[in-house]
Formats: sequence, C-alpha cells, structure tokens
Amino acid sequence: MAQKEFRRARRHVEVSVGESVRIMRQLQELSQNELSALTGIP
Repeated sequence: MAQKEFRRARRHVEVSVGESVRIMRQLQELSQNELSALTGIP
C-alpha cells in the first residue's frame, strides 16, 4: 500500500488567542465560570 505524499495544511482563518480559548471552551461545553474555576484564572 503506497503512502500518499505529505502536504502541509493551509491556514484558512486567522483567530486571536482569546478566540481560540473561546472555541476550545465551547467545544468542551464549559461556561466561562467553569473554565475559570478549573484554571484558577478569574
């Protein structure tokens, strides 16, 4: 079985650090308060 040639993914959307945190938080179904309690960051 031949392995396909590796090709680097292209970046489709620029997101800020804050947007990345929000996206990951929502994917894990956490509220802002729950994330704050888990991380100790107000």
